[in-house]
Amino acid sequence: MSSTSGERSKQFPAIEKKYGQPVQYWLDLLSESGEEKYEPQMALLQEGHGFSRAHANTVVMTHRGSTTTRRFSDADAYFNAVDPVGAKTARSIFHCGLPWELGLAETHQVLVMNDLRGRIVVQTDGQIRTAKDVVVATLLGAEEYGIATASLVVMGCIMMRKCHLNTCPVGVAT
Repeated sequence: MSSTSGERSKQFPAIEKKYGQPVQYWLDLLSESGEEKYEPQMALLQEGHGFSRAHANTVVMTHRGSTTTRRFSDADAYFNAVDPVGAKTARSIFHCGLPWELGLAETHQVLVMNDLRGRIVVQTDGQIRTAKDVVVATLLGAEEYGIATASLVVMGCIMMRKCHLNTCPVGVAT
């Protein structure tokens, strides 16, 4: 429920009305909690005080110094707005994530050339959905496989990404 202007402070009156405390109270609560990571801060507000996800995100991001939800029209607009070091780091994301087949084949070859292949177990993960993918990974040198996403969806997972909190809404991860 972000405002059209993108200013987080536009949501403060609704938060104060719904949760009965000024926003500064919630910001102080986050400071006193000692938590510095996003997820525990969100959990504190959502599970501990009944915040909606949008309101909790507004308070947490304000606490972290973000005052706007403004989006950029394209990647170049973003890169022009941030410092050069940040832009270089962010641009690097566009050059990673090659298909696992390429990385696995290269890894296997390098390990064999350096006589290190017998010392480690090679695991591959990401977009492995069928038995054919597992066979191809095996032929390319993998010994372990991460195929959890497809298996979880078949079992009814709705991908809420709360497994580590033991609060799975459909009971797959609890």
